[in-house]
Amino acid sequence: MINLNLLNYHMILKMLKEILKSFIYGLPIKMKNYILLESIPTYSDNTKNVFLEMINRNINQKYKMIWITDEDTSKFSKIKYDNVYFINKNKINKMKLFYLRLHAKIIIDNNQYIIKLNKGQLKIHLTHGMPLKATDQYCRKIGKVDYITANSDFFKKELSKLFNIDEKCILITGSARNDNIIKNNKILFPEFKRKKTIIWMPTYRNHKKTDSYEGRTNIKFKYGIPCVSSKEELLKLNNILKKNEELLIIKLHPQEDRKDIKKLELSNIKLLDNNYFEYDESIYDYLSSVDALITDYSTIYYDFLLTNKMIGLAIPDFKEYSKHVRLATKNYKKDIVGEYIYSFADLEKFVYNVANNIDDNLEGRMKANELYNKYHDGNSAKRIVDYIEEKMKGNKSEKKWNKIWCYNRIY
Repeated sequence: MINLNLLNYHMILKMLKEILKSFIYGLPIKMKNYILLESIPTYSDNTKNVFLEMINRNINQKYKMIWITDEDTSKFSKIKYDNVYFINKNKINKMKLFYLRLHAKIIIDNNQYIIKLNKGQLKIHLTHGMPLKATDQYCRKIGKVDYITANSDFFKKELSKLFNIDEKCILITGSARNDNIIKNNKILFPEFKRKKTIIWMPTYRNHKKTDSYEGRTNIKFKYGIPCVSSKEELLKLNNILKKNEELLIIKLHPQEDRKDIKKLELSNIKLLDNNYFEYDESIYDYLSSVDALITDYSTIYYDFLLTNKMIGLAIPDFKEYSKHVRLATKNYKKDIVGEYIYSFADLEKFVYNVANNIDDNLEGRMKANELYNKYHDGNSAKRIVDYIEEKMKGNKSEKKWNKIWCYNRIY
């Protein structure tokens, strides 16, 4: 039973916080040469690549660059640059953290938002990927923001809707993390001899959040992957891969249950998690070396288009999933080009097609890539930092960085 008094207390507290933030936001607070950065995991994704580009330009010689994290800061001891710091937000004094957030000139985040408190600050949100599935409630927590980066004009309308901001606040730069797809060609499990590599990155369907969380469904798969429902099918898939001299690498969501698939001895199927990577690596350093991707509703679809390689879309649960989760595209099966996989038989066919270079969707994917990714040059981080430097040069006074700032309206 809902405690109405407790509910009213939380509502009042939330309102008071918003009033306080609005009051602080209007004060003429002098900014300091701090740049706050955030990503999940820390030191990864779009923020990391923008950070490294800023380091290349010696921006850290003028600004203190501070990563806000909830991880043990000792894991970042190998990252040694002048004026670069890692601060655990759960261990630092709350007033010190508030001071940093209040006085920082620049905020760069991409997942757990660093709320902008000062109207003189420049906040650029890099996103955690272009929207294929919509997470409206999550996006509306971003607070005030000056700019959001996007891969192409196609995403302007949807990002504007998700974050409830004006389209003029969306910068078409490309995703900084995708620079690694273009520039790097590292091989996963290089000791394993094979002719073809397929990576499977399924969407997690059972977020342990509130019932109102947009990514939550009751859909479960025994082994964490769609279209494989029994031990016999998984063993059969392994044998097919072995015969074809293919390696299937499955990267499950961190919350996905792995115990059933780990029990089996599978010669040509390997599980991958973030522990595989060095502290300064991610899956994006390896994507260009694989021959095909299997996914479903994940933003990785847009990113992998840059490789111009085969994509399988395992969506046997499409009807049920789309009831629970609003997809960002109105016509998924028209807009998302790839080989659709609804059953184990379809999965067998896709694996066969990869082994034999049968690609019926090449032309469609090339068109999709042009639509969803404006840039294919590996210079997205440079474009973002170019823009930041332009703003830095134009803000020698302590006035607002731009005449127009955008913000997410409170619901």
